[in-house]
Amino acid sequence: MPRGSSSSGSPRSTPKSRSDEPASPLRGASSPTRQRPQTPYKPMRCRTENQVPKCFRGVKCPYPPAHTVQGEYGAINYSLVGPLDGEVVVCFHGLNGSRMLFQDTAEILASQGGFRVLSFDLYGHGLSNAPRVDLCPCRTASSCGSRCCCGPRGRYDLNFFVDQTDELLCLLGFGDQPVNLVGFSLGGTIAVAFAQRYPSRVARLAALSPAGFLPQVPVSYYLLKAAWCWLIPLAPHLVCTCWYQRDRFARSMKKESCNVDERVIHNMWSRFVWQLYVKRGVGPPPP
Repeated sequence: MPRGSSSSGSPRSTPKSRSDEPASPLRGASSPTRQRPQTPYKPMRCRTENQVPKCFRGVKCPYPPAHTVQGEYGAINYSLVGPLDGEVVVCFHGLNGSRMLFQDTAEILASQGGFRVLSFDLYGHGLSNAPRVDLCPCRTASSCGSRCCCGPRGRYDLNFFVDQTDELLCLLGFGDQPVNLVGFSLGGTIAVAFAQRYPSRVARLAALSPAGFLPQVPVSYYLLKAAWCWLIPLAPHLVCTCWYQRDRFARSMKKESCNVDERVIHNMWSRFVWQLYVKRGVGPPPP
């Protein structure tokens, strides 16, 4: 039962405000301070129209913008709804997802539970920046020069996303209070990793179908782990535009469910294509 709820199941007192206004980084004197990067603000990297394959130039961004804060690796897109005095709930989406996964959940938690719900796009997803991949086999960034003239590079592992979460919470003024974590798939795994690193900062944790929790690790995992430093640079060159043609994509989805709605197909197709061919740093390089 959520804290603050009565035994009859009625929600706690009516929220004082439910706006989607960005939280001030100066919410209280006790909040830990974190200096923002001194580099000029850089929005999410996208390709120009001429760099996008002609067959995909009509694809529009499928993600509605929310609020943006500048993190160490670039822009972080986030939304924050609920009363100012509500318990904070942090939502983590899965691989190839976005903060929109928890849009309806956030509204319900805010209106009926009185929670302050933070959902955001992980780096490389949605409208958050996709920093270049750090391919150095070493764990130390300075040893391989991952902070080059092109900006810092990210490893896209659990530590990378835990660091992003910690930074975002501190920038929004939530670094000094316990938070509730909700994660789906990859997001569930990130939530568990955050709780392992910062146990005193986590009040509750809900992992929905978390990824990676296998009773026995398959052999392919060790092969991928050993070869990732050359598989990642090679992967963009193996992605063919014909795989993501609208008609072919629709046929593939209808094989799985013949009753799937056309709007769902178009939405899914737009997200895949936009992430792969429009958003810089995710898909094939421009010709």
